[in-house]
Amino acid sequence: MAEVEFRVVAESLMRAAVDIRVVAAAVRDGSVDGLDNDLDTGHARLQVVLSDYCARWNQGLKGAIHGQEHIADSLDVAVAGYLAQDEQAAATFRDIHRDLSPL
Repeated sequence: MAEVEFRVVAESLMRAAVDIRVVAAAVRDGSVDGLDNDLDTGHARLQVVLSDYCARWNQGLKGAIHGQEHIADSLDVAVAGYLAQDEQAAATFRDIHRDLSPL
């Protein structure tokens, strides 16, 4: 039976929490609305399709992010828990090593 490795990269989880908050703030503040306003494709129909796509994308993003900042909070709690457990395990191994070391 193959061993299953489980590894947590705390920095990645912390970065994910920050990124979620940045996207949520951009949506909340409206900075993603109208991204296509100054875009000129040079083709009337393409401009209509692009504007429709951007409007739908923005609406979907708002729906996905709205009220979801608790995900970032949950990631922060998970990281704190992982780091606390890691520190506790490290302290346990330090104690064992100290107890087993020759005087």
